[in-house]
Amino acid sequence: MARFDVYLTADGQQYLLDCQSDWLDHFNTRFMVPLVADKQATNIQRLHPELQVRGTSFIMATHLASAVPTKELGQKVASLQDQEYSITNALDTLIGTW
Repeated sequence: MARFDVYLTADGQQYLLDCQSDWLDHFNTRFMVPLVADKQATNIQRLHPELQVRGTSFIMATHLASAVPTKELGQKVASLQDQEYSITNALDTLIGTW
């Protein structure tokens, strides 16, 4: 698993963005942020950047970040490494380093 990879949940219902450091692969959980349809989230641009997965726009629901057991993750569907700046800004906004 790699930071900024996107996974489907095991049930195929939700996209989750992996935001955990690759140095912490030994845990059986990952720090994940749900990606939601634009209409499902208040779009506070810095906290909720718009990201593209498989040609569809999603909002990074940073305020819903949580630890997710790796057994609940399905297949990797994308890497958003090229969006590192927006993702990191959203995480910094969430934890208060505005």
